[in-house]
Amino acid sequence: MNAHIRFSLCATAMVLFAGTLHAGWTSSTGDPVADNEAMRSTGLFGAQLVLTTDDAALRKNWIATQATPVLPSTSHLTRGQHLRALILFHGCKANAFGYCNVVADYSIQSPDGTVTPIGTGPVWKGVPSKMGYLQLGQVSADVPFVSTSPSGIYTVRAVVRDTVANAVIPLANSRLVYTKP
Repeated sequence: MNAHIRFSLCATAMVLFAGTLHAGWTSSTGDPVADNEAMRSTGLFGAQLVLTTDDAALRKNWIATQATPVLPSTSHLTRGQHLRALILFHGCKANAFGYCNVVADYSIQSPDGTVTPIGTGPVWKGVPSKMGYLQLGQVSADVPFVSTSPSGIYTVRAVVRDTVANAVIPLANSRLVYTKP
């Protein structure tokens, strides 16, 4: 697969996360939610990998919604569409100057098992959100599929690192189906 990554800087906002964040993820009723391959936590730091073909709509919904936003995500991609990988996170640790530094390494595994690194980029460099708030990363990874990309199930991976806390969270979405028309 011939993939490349383009990081796109976008305005972000913070959204009140359903429930109070003690450690890990919680539901709208405050009950703990178990980690899964696309959403994990370590201590107070948590991250989620979201895939979308409509980055603009996702960011618009994120900024415009006061409550928990509806985020247009995808599990199916056809030739000509561009896949965007975004990171939602909470609980990053601030350095001595009051700033977090969260980064991610992205890769994609094709149906034949070939893993292609597609880039490293910043997720968040700034002040941490208040406890109980979820943040959308400042950048997203663009993974275009080309005419030679085989149809099948792909796995997108992101290793998210809070460099201040030395926390690492490996994430994956192994449900992406790519088809050629």
